[in-house]
Amino acid sequence: MLERLSDRIANSLVLQGIISKEDVDVYSYGLALLISFLFNSVVMLIVGILSHRLIETLLFLAVFVLLRSFTGGYHADTFQKCTVITFSTYGSVILLSTLNVITPVYLFAVIVGLFIIVWVAPVEHPNKEISARKKVHHKVTSLVLYIVFSVSGFLLGNFNTRYKSLIFFALLADVVLLFIKNSKKGEVQNG
Repeated sequence: MLERLSDRIANSLVLQGIISKEDVDVYSYGLALLISFLFNSVVMLIVGILSHRLIETLLFLAVFVLLRSFTGGYHADTFQKCTVITFSTYGSVILLSTLNVITPVYLFAVIVGLFIIVWVAPVEHPNKEISARKKVHHKVTSLVLYIVFSVSGFLLGNFNTRYKSLIFFALLADVVLLFIKNSKKGEVQNG
């Protein structure tokens, strides 16, 4: 259904002379990604509002989505699987955020995650190759974001341990999906 909708929009853009017929597949794929992202985000925000966890949902989206856009990692092969994995990750992070992550565990996991990002990120998606120059940019941006989020989570822990745990588990989810992608390939890329 999502593919049909994005195909219709892309073909409409061709008929209006906005894009060329040769670019219709690229636009259709990009529109499907955008629609999927918007749908997932809106549903998460609604769930966050209804469950009185809007701040946690916004934190999850900020940390997980922003970092993942630069690190790359595992991507499902269908939009349906992507939605299931996205909501499973979101739900798991929200539920796990009720746990109080003690400082030594937080610091140890953050350091391990940092090494994994240095070692593995960015992971390319088969439909979106990254130039060598952009790989360096993505790696540096990933590291900066990871450090900023890690420090922010640690500092937020002084005011609200739930936010600290949420940021911790959102970072952990990103690193796990990054690592899973490379494990499935049987090799580790050096970006």
